[in-house]
Amino acid sequence: MKKIKLIKVIASTLMVASILALNPIRANAEWRKDSKGWWYAVGNSYYKNQWKQIGGYWYYFGYNGYLVQNRIENGYYLNSDGAWATGSEEIQAYVKILTNPKLLKDKYGLSIPNSLIKSNTSYSTDIVDINKDGIYEALVGSETSHADAKTSVFTYKNGNIQFAGDLGNDIYYSEKQNVLLGSVMFQGHQTGGVYKLENGKLVKVHSFELINNLFKESYVIDG
Repeated sequence: MKKIKLIKVIASTLMVASILALNPIRANAEWRKDSKGWWYAVGNSYYKNQWKQIGGYWYYFGYNGYLVQNRIENGYYLNSDGAWATGSEEIQAYVKILTNPKLLKDKYGLSIPNSLIKSNTSYSTDIVDINKDGIYEALVGSETSHADAKTSVFTYKNGNIQFAGDLGNDIYYSEKQNVLLGSVMFQGHQTGGVYKLENGKLVKVHSFELINNLFKESYVIDG
């Protein structure tokens, strides 16, 4: 009897080992986070530059492996959790215009190369609720060269997309102060400003410039 029990234990152990060998991803895959964001580790590797379904939800991982969040990526909205979702009314409207690069150029003046218009390439953009009013804005970057690189901001009101204004090609968002910082760099000369969103338009409240490592700034009070 002891011998039979021993064989059964060995057989069971071998069966478990076989199952783990056939399913190594499930045993070793997990979400991880660092100061830059979330990624999904799979053994000694990780997902990157691809879509993946995890726990019943679809996620997109960028070229660097980090989870893409709060962004419209190639016509698909990824929410604050990074999961693919339909999104609110304004987000659905942004998705629609981002799949029409010719409209973005002709109607809103974005710097879009003709090659992207001919191929009808869908644009990607970050989604931010700038002034925390419950309506998301779209921050669309475009350029045909470094000289005309810019970020165009769109908002949504009364069922229509509104063009809020253009910023520099380097954009930062302060969630604490509900403002955008935009700047451009040309021949070592950096200029920029801090903007808030008022009545559907970007309003500059603070300007700065950096020339030969000398920092100058000015403020605009009450708009």
